[in-house]
Amino acid sequence: MHFSSSNTNRRFYFLASSRDMCEGSSCGSMLSEVSAKFGINMSAITLTCFDEEMTNGMVSDLFCLFPRLTRALSKIIHNKTQGNPLFFSQLMISLCRDELVRLSLSRRRWVWDEEKIQQAQLPDDVASFLSSTIERLPKDVQEGLFTLSCFGAQSKSSLIAILEERLDSPITKPLNIAVSEGLLNNVNDIYNFGHDWIQETSYHLVKPEDRFLLHFKYGTTLAPYALAVQDDELLFIAASQINIAGPKTVENDEQNLLVANLNLVAGIRSMELSDFISALSFLDNGISFLRKGHWKEHYDLSLKLFEAASKCALVIGDHDILRLLSIQIQTFGRTFEDKLNSVYYQCVTLMHTSKFEESGNLALSVLAQLGEEIPEESCSQTDMINQIEETKAMLEGYTDEELLNYMPLVDHHKVMAMKFYGRCEVIFHMIKPWVLPIITLKMVQLSISQGMSPLSPVGFVYFGKLIASLGYINEACRYADISRKLLDKAGTKEVAGEIYAMSTSMMCFREPVQSAAEFYTEGITTALAAGDTVYASLNG
Repeated sequence: MHFSSSNTNRRFYFLASSRDMCEGSSCGSMLSEVSAKFGINMSAITLTCFDEEMTNGMVSDLFCLFPRLTRALSKIIHNKTQGNPLFFSQLMISLCRDELVRLSLSRRRWVWDEEKIQQAQLPDDVASFLSSTIERLPKDVQEGLFTLSCFGAQSKSSLIAILEERLDSPITKPLNIAVSEGLLNNVNDIYNFGHDWIQETSYHLVKPEDRFLLHFKYGTTLAPYALAVQDDELLFIAASQINIAGPKTVENDEQNLLVANLNLVAGIRSMELSDFISALSFLDNGISFLRKGHWKEHYDLSLKLFEAASKCALVIGDHDILRLLSIQIQTFGRTFEDKLNSVYYQCVTLMHTSKFEESGNLALSVLAQLGEEIPEESCSQTDMINQIEETKAMLEGYTDEELLNYMPLVDHHKVMAMKFYGRCEVIFHMIKPWVLPIITLKMVQLSISQGMSPLSPVGFVYFGKLIASLGYINEACRYADISRKLLDKAGTKEVAGEIYAMSTSMMCFREPVQSAAEFYTEGITTALAAGDTVYASLNG
């Protein structure tokens, strides 16, 4: 806008691209109306949009480089600005400000990273303009943009191809048109929006009630394929789409069960990948899709969802959610066995919140119901040493290979008893240290008499520590080795950090310090993978 030097005669100059002036002549009509109504002299100066060759010439002159050196960059800039001269200058300023284009003193010329520039978001006003142009695009392009926006800021071309095939509807071709319009980028077979505004505008092309139905459609379309090809990433995407849609989009009880089961599978897979936050989200959504009376009509599914969610809540330390989940299991669980895992998580929670007395009493109560008694009074030191020597002599009758290939523990009550014994190793260290040798011996003896369980490595590593205190260093290191090998073969990630911390402390007597440091580092990794921050710290 420009004012002449005269105070009485003012002339306004209006800058507009040729694209603005020709679209229904809205700008021209506006200028005519303003001029006629207010008696203002106005002149429209139309700026013709650059073609690719002209854009390259501008970039070449700007950077003082040969056109052949700037051609690839110019193509990206032209695609992002559509040749609009006003947007060209804004984009160039933005690229220099963000140091995506910079002056290299060593090369004595301007340099840039084409891939980063391709992925860079547009300046806000450029994005705002492009967002407004979405409404003039063909319907199939708008539908493609909405579909892409449902999956976030970016999506792989392979995902779009699968969805296109399963829906039998064109998506890729319309998206490529959007790429040519500068609304999207496609780098390394990944579509991403040029700006958040463009994604937001695309997403709001569809009414809210219809959006949720389409989210549900996309999720239920992808889920069977993801399960068939065992693609975890696609499974998570499918479940997330359905969860965005929510329970209100489900039409019948059969769909409720399918979605709840899908979230259960996604949650368990996330747990296996040590992503307990995402796992809890999937499991929580799975629970939300269960209908009233689900404990009566779909008991097994309900128990699996609530137990898995309880474990996730325990790992991430959300004790409030764990308490609510535990109440449901304790209220609706049909048998003592069905409630055992929930009680175990409560026991561990009490331990983690330093309520060792309550945790210990709960553990002892459950062990008593499982037929495992722990004496209330300590035995003499001589008797304890005799029991340790007897157990040591018994184990010496087995080779390492025999112990590693020992029969598995199948009795569910004994499996749960081993889990509670394993936690007691930590609990009673704080309140009744004299009980620890008894617990350790019971774990080892139970493993030999009944079979190896996922918690047997805990018994062997603490037995090694026990005999190390009596001076049997070589034997202690043997059981430290066995505990780690048992962990790798049939153990559980829940105790991995504990095994590494305890076994490495014994290995320090035999291995070089460098080896011990490597074991501690591995212990940190395995503990964090299980969400065990306590033993991750001890390994550090």
